[in-house]
Amino acid sequence: MKNKNIFYVIIILVVVIAVCIVAVVKNNRSQSNTQKANTKNITKNIEDNEQTTKNETENEEFVPQNREIETNIIDTSIQTETPIETSETDEEKVIQIVKDDWGTEAGLGFSVEGKNEDGNYIVAVRNTDTTALAYYTVNSKTGEFTKKEIN
Repeated sequence: MKNKNIFYVIIILVVVIAVCIVAVVKNNRSQSNTQKANTKNITKNIEDNEQTTKNETENEEFVPQNREIETNIIDTSIQTETPIETSETDEEKVIQIVKDDWGTEAGLGFSVEGKNEDGNYIVAVRNTDTTALAYYTVNSKTGEFTKKEIN
């Protein structure tokens, strides 16, 4: 009788151990699947963020940095053609176009701030304390420009 009881105890222990092993294996598989799904979601989020950043970068307009610009901007679109001499560089040409339109008063400075996505030059008109008075977008090939005055 004692041998039968020991046999039953051993069988019960084997069954309990088998149930525990099955539970642990299922839990690990579940965690593994969850980790795989999370990894896919994270990868998708990173790709979406990269695409959003790329789209935002492509959609940005030129804004001169490290400049104090007041919020009252008056848009005036003026297009004109100015005779362009071939001996000047493109930057000299666009500065001359802006000077011809704005005038050359004492205490003014003209500087090329960069180019926009269309290849047009951005030229700033500044007074002696470096406050921007206007920004011009100038096409160096045609001489056409648009002016944004800052009040």
